Amino acid sequence: PRRCRSSSAGPPVASTARAHRRPRGVEDGPRKIRVGMMGATREDKGYGVLPDLISLADDSNFPVEWRLQFDKVQARGFREKPFMQADIDRLEQDPNVTIRSGFATQDEYYRAFAGLDVVLLPYSDRYRSSSSGIIIEAIELNVLPVVPRGSTMEEIALAAGAPYLSIDEVTPEAIFAALKQYFIDAEDLLAMWDTSDLSAFYVEAPMTDFLKREGLIASD
Repeated sequence: PRRCRSSSAGPPVASTARAHRRPRGVEDGPRKIRVGMMGATREDKGYGVLPDLISLADDSNFPVEWRLQFDKVQARGFREKPFMQADIDRLEQDPNVTIRSGFATQDEYYRAFAGLDVVLLPYSDRYRSSSSGIIIEAIELNVLPVVPRGSTMEEIALAAGAPYLSIDEVTPEAIFAALKQYFIDAEDLLAMWDTSDLSAFYVEAPMTDFLKREGLIASD
């Protein structure tokens, strides 16, 4: 469900961006990065790239742990490029993949999101003129988004001064290249959290309440 929206929906609140998180794989030696997709499983959100993307990572022994919010019924309903049952079975059987079909509470959703290092937003061209609450949630939770170049999500990250990685096209190869770039640029990306600012955007109360309960921002 959509939980955040642009500033036109209401008065802005102070940004809750934090800088305490460090990218996995930067300290304490190499570690698997936690990469996920969140939100509705729809064709225009790029879920169709997952089987080939995950195969690329597996074939390269890339240190990644996939955490996917994934609705199998929705995935089978894709119109142009439907997931075949074999694709879904392959994702479920991959030892590097964890799939959640949904979350009982908003806190459970936020906690799972906050447990990611990178969130993929390989959305279609429709999102060059519209946006998704996922990008706001990612920035609030200090989770690095991977977004299409020229999309509204990239514009929001730029406006907030938040770190992100961009892809020129929504393909498994482009996304995999961005994930590899994560390790190269991790320290520079980390530094950007210090000055990121979402105060121009409206963040709904459930998010800020969660962050306070988790001790990620100060309570009033």
